[in-house]
Amino acid sequence: MQELSIKAESYLEKLKEQFNTILDEKILKRLAEYQAEEYKRNYYSKTIIYRTEPVKLNDFYQPLFIRPYGNNHKNIRIDTRSSEELFTANNLITLLGTAGSGKSTIVKYLYTNCVDENFRTPIKVELRYLNKYEGTLYNYLEDEIFKAEQLSLDKKELNKLLSLGGFIFFLDGYDELSSNIKERATKEINDFTRTFANNYFLLTSRPYTNIELLTRFSNFSVCELNDDEIDQFVRKQIPVSELEIASKILEAINEDSNESYKTFLSNPLLLSMFILTFQTYSNIPPKKSTFYKQVFDSLFQLHDSMSKLAYDREKKSGLSKEQFEHVLKVFSYISFFKQAFVFDEVFLNNVFNKIKEIKRTLTFENDYLLDDFTVAICILQKEGLDYTFPHRSLQEYFASLYVVSLGDKQKNEAYSKIFLSLKSFDIIELFTKDNFFSLLVEQDQIGVIKSLTIPFLEHTNDTLKSIANYSKCEGILTSLQYYLVVTHSNLFILSDLLTKLKEYSQHRVRYIQDHIVLTQKKGKINRKVSPGGVEKIKQLNETYGKDIKSRLPKAIRLLKIYLSEEIKSDSFIIDLIDN
Repeated sequence: MQELSIKAESYLEKLKEQFNTILDEKILKRLAEYQAEEYKRNYYSKTIIYRTEPVKLNDFYQPLFIRPYGNNHKNIRIDTRSSEELFTANNLITLLGTAGSGKSTIVKYLYTNCVDENFRTPIKVELRYLNKYEGTLYNYLEDEIFKAEQLSLDKKELNKLLSLGGFIFFLDGYDELSSNIKERATKEINDFTRTFANNYFLLTSRPYTNIELLTRFSNFSVCELNDDEIDQFVRKQIPVSELEIASKILEAINEDSNESYKTFLSNPLLLSMFILTFQTYSNIPPKKSTFYKQVFDSLFQLHDSMSKLAYDREKKSGLSKEQFEHVLKVFSYISFFKQAFVFDEVFLNNVFNKIKEIKRTLTFENDYLLDDFTVAICILQKEGLDYTFPHRSLQEYFASLYVVSLGDKQKNEAYSKIFLSLKSFDIIELFTKDNFFSLLVEQDQIGVIKSLTIPFLEHTNDTLKSIANYSKCEGILTSLQYYLVVTHSNLFILSDLLTKLKEYSQHRVRYIQDHIVLTQKKGKINRKVSPGGVEKIKQLNETYGKDIKSRLPKAIRLLKIYLSEEIKSDSFIIDLIDN
């Protein structure tokens, strides 16, 4: 830790040079303390592999690349190893990536890199903490980062400090904002970046949350790992003393029979999961949901290192593996649909007590269960006074597992509630549950088709029939396309409908890109779609709205036939027992 102490002292000197004209010594010291706290928090990290003790970020981090957002830029790869170089061309960046693509890890690296390169003053905000915060984004920075009240720093001084620039704000996890504050928080982010435009900003999110439509931001997405990076990633995760294990893992990955699964392993989280489970499961499963199951199995029989045999750490709660899984399923279902991604002990105790009240067969002490979750199994991680899953996708997996494990009546009730987010064409609500939906359909395709897809297509058809102005059906078409891409992209009978929806989406994006108008005000570039572009998009909506409406009845009919044939085939198989 001496290394970090020295860094904080040197950073204080830099802050004095940067801000001493307007701030006194105590405020500079507060900023230096914040930098020391956050540098340490980002420099030492736990991962799904290194889950018992934090390790240095540079010891395991495989540098990731990004590219301009959109299908037309797949061959472009932009290095993220230097904050200064990354922000030279763009001072407002949205970084989009699917679950486990490495967005938050890139932010951790860029944060520490800013300090290492003495490039501006980084400020990191995990946006999920705004869900329980009663004030604005500005208030959060004022209270939690600058400690303005404690330092007698008034708004005028703070505004002057922020207006000078010199900061890089990393706003991580837009998709983790709860729906009841998302609209307000989006406006606050937009207003803050306009008001204090001399600073740099990087905002991360899963795709399709509409954050990519913020006009002044340049959109980028995280590149998948290529073959060489997969090799480097594996070798970085495993100690040098265990090279034999690394070689065996790479041998399994590179087998010809596993070529079709490479799309899974190009995702850093799923690749980490495969490394974690390799000693128990040396195969590459064809489904993401199987990865998560194997991860839970491996975590339950915790390996303290790659080289040790399984070490069964004492479970204080006395629950069996099946009971642990059951609690996790119920807890994840409740917390996920409450849009809770960070849990304090009050929340945890309330949910645990509710589980024991409803599930009378489950008996445990809350403190012992929480200790098991954080120490024996490492399925939750403690961050200060709060707890989180090592990755949000684990919460999504257990929530989906709860739904598919229900009896028919209860499952129908659960699907009916989930359908409400589809029925309302709530794009943000749908897009932030993309991984949940993909895991759900992997485990219960028939149930999803019966209870979600067919009703959604029928509802979409009825809605398109009832609207008078197709130029305003953009949200309907976008919701339908994204839902089908997430759930049924490989279902042949929907290929015609999907092709047409993707064609619509490509045209819409191109129209937006071709009709962007750039304006300059106070040295800053703003972007908006020209009136002519807006009119073209309305015409596009009109054309494709009518076209999709004409295709929906056939798609619904084919799905019902497919469903009927699947049910009949199962009945036939069951009847074979009588013969």
